[in-house]
Amino acid sequence: MKHRTLQSRIGLHFFAYALLLVLVYSVALVFVVKQVQDAAMGRQLSSYAADIVTYAEAQGRLPEDLPPHVTVFIGLSAVPSNLQPFLRGRQSGSLEINDDGLDFHATVRRVRTIDRPVYILYDVSSIELTETYERYLLLGFAGIGVGILILGVAVARSMSRRLATPLAGLAAEVQDLSFENAPPSLQQYDAPDEIGTLARTIRDLFERVSAFTRREREFTSHASHELRTPATVIKGAAEILQARRGDDIGIGEPTARIQRAVREIETLIDTFLLLAREDEPPTDQVCELRQITEAVVAAHRHLLDGKPVEVNVQASQAGTAHAAPAVASIALGNLVRNAFMYTAKGQITLQALGDRVVVTNPVCEHGITKGEGLGLTIVRRLCERMGWRLEVSHPAGTTMRAELIFSLPPASNPLEDISTPEA
Repeated sequence: MKHRTLQSRIGLHFFAYALLLVLVYSVALVFVVKQVQDAAMGRQLSSYAADIVTYAEAQGRLPEDLPPHVTVFIGLSAVPSNLQPFLRGRQSGSLEINDDGLDFHATVRRVRTIDRPVYILYDVSSIELTETYERYLLLGFAGIGVGILILGVAVARSMSRRLATPLAGLAAEVQDLSFENAPPSLQQYDAPDEIGTLARTIRDLFERVSAFTRREREFTSHASHELRTPATVIKGAAEILQARRGDDIGIGEPTARIQRAVREIETLIDTFLLLAREDEPPTDQVCELRQITEAVVAAHRHLLDGKPVEVNVQASQAGTAHAAPAVASIALGNLVRNAFMYTAKGQITLQALGDRVVVTNPVCEHGITKGEGLGLTIVRRLCERMGWRLEVSHPAGTTMRAELIFSLPPASNPLEDISTPEA
């Protein structure tokens, strides 16, 4: 599902607000018109009734000339039968009769010269807003509302463009930023508002990250040289000792351990440098997991010397991994080294199945609780960089199962929600 742009969200919210405002305004206006109309009719009837009662009390009879639409009845029996149910039981006061085509304002008054209640009826059916007129009025309100909505949409588009254009432009520039280039100026967004604050913050953060990246690269370059130099010296010295040992059998094993330690140091240096580099490791290369697994086991088998441990490699169903062989060897090598180091006895099983390698080994209680060490930490870091997965579990109490799953990282664009507004 495609995300709505900032401009469309502003326009949609503004349109919804305008629509709600028009509906509320129309309903309120119709209600006010009805109330004002009823109040005006009520006041007119009260004025007529006061004049009629005053005349009747002065003359002892009802006036012959009554205002238009006004009729007066003495006693309930004189009132038309269809209106009597609404007036029965009332001795004084005013009311509205609005039922089944009847539309009257009525008032009941007492006159001193007349011994019965006087009923004054004001027929407003011909002067109040008729249903047809009310419909026309509602249609008029609807037309006004549609006009307001059209105007609101135009205003919303204009406002959303003005609000979203600088933000979308800033997002586009931020998306194109690269630490390989000079820090962005973003001067066109340097205004005393929220967008200006955001631009200045991004510029400051970019400069800080760029400085940190430069320092990291310098350190990585120097560390690569400074760490490899002594390792190379030790490696060369060990080779010289190995070549000159002659018949001295006792120096062979220590020299071999030195050479293995140098290889491990070189592998560890390569791993740290790989994790420290900013550029992404290559993912367009393919390596055979069967060859990688067998080579890693052979390179670390010396860790099992003197231990009653059997290694079972099952690679008949091995597939391929989308990674450089050196990177895959580093990740799997750390798993194998971890298993060989923390296994005292029993069997270690390596299964290469499709796009994954499963390492299962028995470990002591110390190995389960504390023995994961640096090896699994390095593998987890490599998985984060490469988009792989590492799943570690202890299914049988004293058994550790580590599954390294090779897969490519999914592509994503965190700024896809902000786009440049339409022209």
